[in-house]
Amino acid sequence: MSRLDKHVRAAHPDLSWRQVREAIEKSQVTIDGHVERDPGAKVAGGAKVVLDISRPAKALVRAPFVILHEDDDIANSPYEGLVGVDGMSPRVLDVLNGQSRCE
Repeated sequence: MSRLDKHVRAAHPDLSWRQVREAIEKSQVTIDGHVERDPGAKVAGGAKVVLDISRPAKALVRAPFVILHEDDDIANSPYEGLVGVDGMSPRVLDVLNGQSRCE
């Protein structure tokens, strides 16, 4: 097993380490078809790693808190783009997303 950033750098020696890490963090690298955003992720032998710089880059968001779970299955939410947690009011969602507004 090797680190993802080392694997991509070895396959693309024309890229700098910074370019490799940024491509990974912007969701432009997949391992066996799944996007991996952690440059330190482990790559198993025989895994198919693809760098696709034509893939639209996703902005890297540094949250001020630890993300415990991410879910792509939230649909038709009136709070699209905000933290989606069952039972939380829009006010709590605003605070978690750094939009401090007083009501």
